[in-house]
Amino acid sequence: SDHEIASSYFNRDNLSGNFINIVFQDKDGNERKLTDKKTRIRSVNFLRDIFRKTGTGYLLYSVSDRDSNRDNELNHADLEALYISKIDGTGFKKLTKELHEFYDWSLIKGEIRMYFRTLEDKNRVGEINNQDQFHYYFLHFSGDSYSLTKYNPLKIFE
Repeated sequence: SDHEIASSYFNRDNLSGNFINIVFQDKDGNERKLTDKKTRIRSVNFLRDIFRKTGTGYLLYSVSDRDSNRDNELNHADLEALYISKIDGTGFKKLTKELHEFYDWSLIKGEIRMYFRTLEDKNRVGEINNQDQFHYYFLHFSGDSYSLTKYNPLKIFE
């Protein structure tokens, strides 16, 4: 709703809050919106380690982009998707599949990969529950491009 209270937090590489859109400005002062889609951006993370290794800056976004729980509002109660763009906002692209909740991500020191997990809303209720299933992916960065790969982690039995 238009009456939600939005707060934000910013540090060197992370921005979190409740944003409808982000505007990028180039060195000449020209402005461009990140997207024309209706979204709620929850967080933005600069992949500084990837930038150091590849020379290309990427931003990761945690976004609600659809009314998954069908309450006629786009807010924190809807499923969260993972998006990526270049540092200037170009190439804004969804990485998670539809009806997958972005769960978490990590970078492993020394690698040029970013690993993340999603939870698939198997019963399509728009909320995560114990019937849902994890999926595992990694982004491999090389130069000014990346590739997305799904993988199955080794299962350790106790």
